[in-house]
Amino acid sequence: MAKRKNIFLPRPNTIWHTSGRSPESDLSELVGEHLAQLAKTGVIQTHRRHAGDVREGLRVSSFDAGWRTDDGARVSARLNLFRETPPVELLSVLQGRGRSSWTVTAEADRPWNMAWESPARMFFPADREQLWARDYFAGALRLGMASALVNDLVHALPEILSCLAVEGPWYTVVITHDKHARVDHKGLDLVPMLPDSFYGSVVEIRAQGSQDRIFNDVLAAHNVSLPSGGAVILPTNPRKEGWRREDYVVYPRGGDFESTLKKTAQLVERYAQEPSHFNGLMRDCVDDLHYDWVLPQVELAPDQILAQKAEVEESAARLRQELEDARRKLHAEAEARKEAEKSATVLRNSVARLEREMREHPLADQARAAEERLAEISAHWEEGQLLLDDQTSQIAWLRRQLAQVPGRTYDEPVPEPAAGPESWDELVEFTEELMPHVRIGDVSKPLRELRGHKKEKQWLRKTWESLEALEAYAEAKKKLGADVLPHFTQYLNWPEAPVLVSKQLYCASDLRSDGSDSKVRKTRLFHVPGQGQVFMGEHFRIGGVVPPAPRMHVHDDTAGPSGLIHVGYIGPHLPNKLGR
Repeated sequence: MAKRKNIFLPRPNTIWHTSGRSPESDLSELVGEHLAQLAKTGVIQTHRRHAGDVREGLRVSSFDAGWRTDDGARVSARLNLFRETPPVELLSVLQGRGRSSWTVTAEADRPWNMAWESPARMFFPADREQLWARDYFAGALRLGMASALVNDLVHALPEILSCLAVEGPWYTVVITHDKHARVDHKGLDLVPMLPDSFYGSVVEIRAQGSQDRIFNDVLAAHNVSLPSGGAVILPTNPRKEGWRREDYVVYPRGGDFESTLKKTAQLVERYAQEPSHFNGLMRDCVDDLHYDWVLPQVELAPDQILAQKAEVEESAARLRQELEDARRKLHAEAEARKEAEKSATVLRNSVARLEREMREHPLADQARAAEERLAEISAHWEEGQLLLDDQTSQIAWLRRQLAQVPGRTYDEPVPEPAAGPESWDELVEFTEELMPHVRIGDVSKPLRELRGHKKEKQWLRKTWESLEALEAYAEAKKKLGADVLPHFTQYLNWPEAPVLVSKQLYCASDLRSDGSDSKVRKTRLFHVPGQGQVFMGEHFRIGGVVPPAPRMHVHDDTAGPSGLIHVGYIGPHLPNKLGR
């Protein structure tokens, strides 16, 4: 089976490329002065000139430049200047039209926007285009304005169009027909009607008067034709996918020639939205750009986006203020909780006094009222604890958002917490599957006393959130080391903590470190695989103070032999030194 020729390979949408010729033998000084001026005015941020080189017998001077577009995209670009003109066999009769040649290749960190400035004009001054803005193959066609078909080009027209179609897919070649043979067609050029990035990649050839016949004789080989007073895009070989013969043509629909040019500009913009063929020369230039790029990445924003930078800073200041307000609110809630605890203490003392009085006087009604008041205060305390948990979640979210400024919006609501397990069995199962640094021991027996309680769902949620925070702590400690995160308390104070719980939920231990309460310590000994019975004074308050006041006891072995966090107990509050 014969091998298919001219397979269409789409150009990456982040790449911009063109090439050209110059009647000058050396443009190095012109380019160097222009880059220095652009750097001085802040248009480009970095640039450099490479040492001279010889490639395939041709002397080459190369220049690199980096800049940021008005909308913040980063662009890296390279200009190669060839002192001699590379031979083009198809156009040997026109070799005298250019003494040197050049290529410009640019790559952005996002899809190329044709509204950006043309990279060709970043390297060459626009007011000196007569020195450089000629096509790469013939050297006789202008890149910024229409080129008339003069007599000495007529005989070479078939070769010129064939070479542009096959060898120059980065060009959009447009043939326009003006029925009038104008001596001066200033203001009637196609390229100035197009967005800036088309400069250097669009070649307009102008047929005047009866010259449309000459073009149509040649265009027949390309399966398109030039309508009288209209325009046609020369198809590349291979053609862009999905474009039919009639799609390349602009027919005059009344109006003057300028109206036809505007319609042609619209067609060229649509044509440019489809990727061009990524041929060998273009790929070589892109590989060359990637091979030895040494300029630092552009980081500083140009003057054109200072307004955007100010908006980002204003948003950041607003976010910081919101964070400070949240911290003040959290502090106020903590103070309110302390007051509630004081009130609860006073109330408990009152209840104790009432109990003594009841032993002397059977005032059952007063005792019942006191118990109801205690339950009410405890309920208020737990509501405050829930609010504290919500505030902690919001602060963690705001901290992550603040770390990403600029580039994020700040008016989005705090996301709802992800759904956790629906039962204790699911909690154990999810922990096994999703938390490689946490191990839950046999907690089935103490969990029996929590099942079916009216607050079971609330306890289950707090337990799951505590386990998520422990997993995040273990993962962070594994990456950063024990010097940064020696224990979970340090993690709760760590500004970069990705998952947090309220500090009020966590307690390093409720027993003395000197072991004087050894009887109570025995109730906190739980089995750890490979280590035997281990004391687990470290715990989380997953419930309030009203019995069963559930707790979760853990052993932090992230710096030990297992490197894990072991959960030994989830159940009602264990006896403490106060006898509760």
